[in-house]
Amino acid sequence: MRTILWQTKSQIVFDSFQKKEISKRANGGNIYDILALFALDTCNDIKVEVDQKSVKKENDNLFKYWLKLRTKRPNQDIFIREPYPIVFSWRKNTNFSIAMIHHIDFDLKRNSIKHKWYFKRLEKLLAKQDLVVTVSKFWKKYLHEIGCKNVKVIYNSFDTREFEISENKTVLFRRKYNLEDSKPLIYIGNSSREKGVYEVYNALKDYEYDLVMTGSTNKAKDLPVRFFNLNREDYLCLLKSCDLVITMSRMLEGWNRIAHEAMLLKKPIIGSGSGGMRELLEGGRQKICTSREELPDLVKHCLKDKEAIGERGYEFACKFNHEYFKNEWINLIEEI
Repeated sequence: MRTILWQTKSQIVFDSFQKKEISKRANGGNIYDILALFALDTCNDIKVEVDQKSVKKENDNLFKYWLKLRTKRPNQDIFIREPYPIVFSWRKNTNFSIAMIHHIDFDLKRNSIKHKWYFKRLEKLLAKQDLVVTVSKFWKKYLHEIGCKNVKVIYNSFDTREFEISENKTVLFRRKYNLEDSKPLIYIGNSSREKGVYEVYNALKDYEYDLVMTGSTNKAKDLPVRFFNLNREDYLCLLKSCDLVITMSRMLEGWNRIAHEAMLLKKPIIGSGSGGMRELLEGGRQKICTSREELPDLVKHCLKDKEAIGERGYEFACKFNHEYFKNEWINLIEEI
């Protein structure tokens, strides 16, 4: 039996694996990591656990966290590490070491001396791992460029049954939240500056559209756009209710789970195509927008041809289901 230790700084990832249930507070990257753990845990020939010591507590300063990870070296066959444990844990030993990388935040990298040091060390240590798993060809190319020789892409995936939402349920949802039927309903993303909601609002504010955004907290309160903090079921009902989804992220995305989810609901997508998102949008033959000035015309086109564009997206997105994801992760371990 192969033994695996997954090292994460996230309490959410640790708690979700212990409870065998995805926390409602989990974001895109967390959800991917939790699902990877669940996939590995289904294999009888693999024993996987999450390292509690690698979780960064609120009272852990960087020195305390570094010391905590270096006091005792576990002896599992394989280590799968997220970025923080890579930077602060012991140097590579004889155990097989896998890094899990969704993306590199270049804005944060330039933010301070501390962040410059962190990312410089991360990239140096990534090149020393036996294997790096990432989520798109964009990041595979970047990882090769910084010296990683063995990089594997495993795409974000979903349980496609979760997206079988009836029209009646959609009607009830719209009624519950008083969503208008008279104007096209457009989802503009998570309510934060880096996700591009300000650019989208300014491009579309003079048009007759009903704009909505979501998140755990509203980081764009100054925008006169309706904000929703929804549970998973209602969030998918919101996407299903929309005529169009816009993901104009300014950051270099790993993939883009919102766009992928919308494609599974057969919704047309307009996105910036930043980072790994471009591969997703091009694969599903959706629309890539490179400037705010293009957006109004692209919106008109997508609303006019939304059924055909939505079907194209679904044909691509549905390939990445839980069976694909489970097989990719288990096969990866079995080939080591």
